[in-house]
Amino acid sequence: MPSPYVIRAVQSRAELEQVLELQRRNLKQHLSEEERRTQGFVTVAHDLPTLERMHAVAPSIIALQGSELVAYALVMPRECRELVPVLEPMFALVEQLEDQGRPLREQRFYVMGQICIDKAHRGQGLFEALYHQHREQLRGTFDCVVTEVSVHNRRSLRAHERLGFRTLHTYADATDTWAVVRWDWIPPPRRLEELERSDRVLAAAGIGRWSRDLSQPHIVCDAICRVHCGLPADGLVDPARVRERIHPEDLERVWDAARRSMEERAPFELRFRTRPSAEAPSRWLHVTGSVFHDAAGRARHFEGISQDITAERQLEESLRQTLIEKNDSLQNLELINRTGQALGAELQLEKLVQGVTDAATQLTRAAFGAFFYNVLDERGNAYMLYTLSGVPREAFANFPMPRSTRVFEPTFKGEGIIRSDDITKDPRYGHNAPRRGMPEGHLPVRSYLAVPVSSRSGEVIGGLFFGHPTPGVFTAREERLVAGLAAQVAVAMDNARLFQRVQEAVTSRDTFLSIASHELRTPITSMKLLSQHMRKRIDANDPAAFTRERVTRMVEQTERSIDRLARLVDDMLDISRIAAGRLQLHLERVDLGDLARDVVDRFEQQLTEAGHALTLRLARGLVGRWDRVRLEQVLANLLTNALKYAPGTPLTVSLQARDDHAVLEVEDRGPGIAPGDQHRIFERFERLVTASEVSGLGLGLHIARHIVEAHGGRIHVRSAVGDGARFFVELPLAGPPDATAAKP
Repeated sequence: MPSPYVIRAVQSRAELEQVLELQRRNLKQHLSEEERRTQGFVTVAHDLPTLERMHAVAPSIIALQGSELVAYALVMPRECRELVPVLEPMFALVEQLEDQGRPLREQRFYVMGQICIDKAHRGQGLFEALYHQHREQLRGTFDCVVTEVSVHNRRSLRAHERLGFRTLHTYADATDTWAVVRWDWIPPPRRLEELERSDRVLAAAGIGRWSRDLSQPHIVCDAICRVHCGLPADGLVDPARVRERIHPEDLERVWDAARRSMEERAPFELRFRTRPSAEAPSRWLHVTGSVFHDAAGRARHFEGISQDITAERQLEESLRQTLIEKNDSLQNLELINRTGQALGAELQLEKLVQGVTDAATQLTRAAFGAFFYNVLDERGNAYMLYTLSGVPREAFANFPMPRSTRVFEPTFKGEGIIRSDDITKDPRYGHNAPRRGMPEGHLPVRSYLAVPVSSRSGEVIGGLFFGHPTPGVFTAREERLVAGLAAQVAVAMDNARLFQRVQEAVTSRDTFLSIASHELRTPITSMKLLSQHMRKRIDANDPAAFTRERVTRMVEQTERSIDRLARLVDDMLDISRIAAGRLQLHLERVDLGDLARDVVDRFEQQLTEAGHALTLRLARGLVGRWDRVRLEQVLANLLTNALKYAPGTPLTVSLQARDDHAVLEVEDRGPGIAPGDQHRIFERFERLVTASEVSGLGLGLHIARHIVEAHGGRIHVRSAVGDGARFFVELPLAGPPDATAAKP
């Protein structure tokens, strides 16, 4: 008896609309628990534009009874994966799987996007019929079909198993537990045996094998072919990657041969060069292949082999290169020797990098060269400088520093040398807004060479960049010369940086000794004069000099001098600990309001004597996990700062909560701080007035900054000249983020 159903590919938009209607009726959320358990369900809802785009790539299969659509099975090739984002994790997972020793990503498969049969027509064999029609229609393009089935959808899982699907992998996500299953259209053991035997024969002959399904975005290459083309040992290979590896002079010829083969339905054979990497020399390949067409005459599949014939060309290339190198060797040797001597002798960083840029530009025969390199400011922040050769500095004056674009990024990250015969044709070029390439007025660059400069520790110091308006100027010779020079430059720059740090250390030491000697001498001189005065009164047997009031004043004066010496010694010890990275915190629960009151009480006499009108605005109950002694030191330094720089002015100490932080503020109405000096006051030995005007080592705010930052907080100032200063200390209530590192 003939079947009442017609099973064929989708042919119209109206049929796609019927697919959507059948899908809607069988979505999981539209069915009862009993229906889902006994009849199955579908989980993904498509829309009409999505189905139309899928249909344009590979028509799906439907079953019709008369004009009524009663079943469908959607075809989802890999290039349609972005149409249904919810399926992207499945595609990513499938491409990571292996089946019988072969990665799925190297096989010709597609995904069954969804299969659904109307309830009234189940049990009529439509499930098997739909899949068999898939195999008949698509076996010329694909070897197998892969899909995933909910392990709770037992009806669907059993139906797939009966048809011949095998479970490759099971996983769980936020929605369900899934089985990834596969149906082979060629018996797997026989196919695997044939492939292994063929692979052994080709490998023994040094022949690589490659193929390209034109409906797929990737090229399948075996291990030998990947070596021939300098491709990664694993991962997907797209045509753009292969284009990058073909020598620019041969690229058009290779693509023309492939195009003619498709148009003329003829095999192709050609010899061309590849460049496996920027460091490796070109390879010569002999490639043969054929294009396979479908019944409608459309090109569907490329397949071919590759063989390395570099040895046949090697002697000729070697002789040519020898002549070039011989002609240039004496001149280059002289320049390299002269540059090497200069690098060893020069310790001034600016002169060193300029000399390197000039020498490298001459060695590479570049029209212009540049050296962009990193330096550190007085706060340890990195910023970039540059030198130029071959053009005046004004040529770059109107352009910003280079960013880590796709062209520059490999150099600034130290990932390797970049050499391009024409950078404007490089796939990495022209992707950054707003210019999408060279900015207007920029020097013309076609030939491009960039070499990273890395220190012995692995730090990327900068990069040497060379350009020429003519394509193909830089060769492997220039690349080798600059790579060797870059290694010498890194050593020389390390030495210059070390010399600079030594000079800075000597300057810091001299500054410290000068300030410390002045500050230490003052209390010592005071105590010495007091001692001499007392000695004279004792020798003169003058009892009137030792009344209770006079002795009390002398003791208080001595105590003030001792306190000043103690503070100076503590500051010097703290700065030593900070420099050595040994500033320790003893963490405990601290009420910051109580702490502030205690510190202010200790300063009451000094503040009164200095004429400060003090206002306290302290929120209660602000308790955090901090080092009490160190925070007392921070507030004491801020109050001491106000005593020194803003005597006699109103002073406000306030404390408030802000989110999960405590904010302590000390405000004075003193002369204020200029914007250009506000970052400087937190550095070592920095004071806004001379040592004769204000005492101290210039370390208080520097130490306070390190204490606050060790707590995971920050200290900063807001001020303007003539408008006083407001110092803010922000501390996380939870204490330092790295509690273990903060423990004593």
